[in-house]
Amino acid sequence: AVAINGRSLLDTLNIDKAFMGTNALSLKQGACVADIMLAETKRAMVEHANQVIVVCDHSKLSNTSLAQFASPAQIDTLVLDRLPEDAQAYQDAGIALLSVS
Repeated sequence: AVAINGRSLLDTLNIDKAFMGTNALSLKQGACVADIMLAETKRAMVEHANQVIVVCDHSKLSNTSLAQFASPAQIDTLVLDRLPEDAQAYQDAGIALLSVS
């Protein structure tokens, strides 16, 4: 977590690549986590990043959680343990896919 006045601190950063874990990801809701404060911190990082790379396993796809931190349009690359069956839909949304299995 980020210390007191964390958003102000994050607003001063220049982030080249933000590697973000997620609890859930869907093409409708984007990348989400269960913690509102964590989502706010991640949202600030996404806003200041040149590239947003979301890392998750395939079981997180087509799910949602409490708080969104990145819309699908903000995600540049999705790194997965294996490619989803609907991989083309993610590519059509402008998200590059990378399987590490």
